[in-house]
Amino acid sequence: MMSLNVYYIDIVDLTEVVADTDDPDIYWMKDLMLYKEDKKVLLHGCWLTDSIITAGQILLRKENQNIGGLQATILSENFQFSVQKEEFVQILNVNNSHWLTISSIGCPKEP
Repeated sequence: MMSLNVYYIDIVDLTEVVADTDDPDIYWMKDLMLYKEDKKVLLHGCWLTDSIITAGQILLRKENQNIGGLQATILSENFQFSVQKEEFVQILNVNNSHWLTISSIGCPKEP
């Protein structure tokens, strides 16, 4: 079984402030707003960040345009999610340490 390095602080500094988001050298995948630090997180098996989860949701939304939700996870900090009237999937962060997926797919519709 492979073990994951949860804390790899000397490789990934999650406290570093990105000074200039217009600088193309800091991005790994600019269209998904992923930085080079996000790539390090993935390569070293560190805990997933909100930007990585949100990028994944963007890709899922492109492939599943008929499903609602998949909004940026950062919106949950201030309860700013848009109300979803159709079927949806949403990934949420719990206590800054766990990711939870909720969905209304297959749930009965209200009368």
